[in-house]
Amino acid sequence: MGNAGYKIQGRDAVIDARQVKVELRGKGVLTIAFKNLDEHRLAKLFLFRNQLTSLPAEIGMLTCLTQLYLGENRLKVVPAEIGRLTGLTHLWLHSNELTSLPEEIGKVSDLTVLWLQNNRLTSLPEEIRDLTSLRCLNLNNNKLVSPSVEIGKLSDCGRLQLFINGKAISPSRLAPNSPTALRNNPPPASEPHEIEMPDSRLVDDPALRISIEFDYHSTAFTGKTGL
Repeated sequence: MGNAGYKIQGRDAVIDARQVKVELRGKGVLTIAFKNLDEHRLAKLFLFRNQLTSLPAEIGMLTCLTQLYLGENRLKVVPAEIGRLTGLTHLWLHSNELTSLPEEIGKVSDLTVLWLQNNRLTSLPEEIRDLTSLRCLNLNNNKLVSPSVEIGKLSDCGRLQLFINGKAISPSRLAPNSPTALRNNPPPASEPHEIEMPDSRLVDDPALRISIEFDYHSTAFTGKTGL
């Protein structure tokens, strides 16, 4: 298995769940499996920039996970077993092919960062309102017809940063009966607005510190990472 904590054969990877951290990025991997699940200690799993189209149900057995990075793959679904990862604080699913999320996402109660931008989401499960620990929810560049009312029910998350339709919006503006619902007052088009992650401690890997630039003139979104 080696010090990396994984072994690749062809386009398939086997990950040793006894490792605390595994980085398997940009390897063109199509499938993953896990070994030594009965001794699992895996807390941080980096799987971005591969070719994953699905995740095995066994991922729900990795209950020590706190950070799961799955961005820039080809995921079409998220397994319901994700709901068993109740200690997860960071879940990055950006730049995939997701059209929906499982209702079990609402059970990941410690989640503080959820990145869903650049997918094909048309709606969100009602259970997303249960993610009251959220501090950053990014929904840019999806196919949401209108912001879900359920997002508005996250308005009690005082420090939550919500990004949708190329804009930073307060969740309270999406709350039912809000007089400012679905309205926003962006800065002038000639002045791009930069927003830093609300708390850099939310992402403890320096390579993943994020600066987000919103160009209100073109409503383009660019996520700058050091990856």
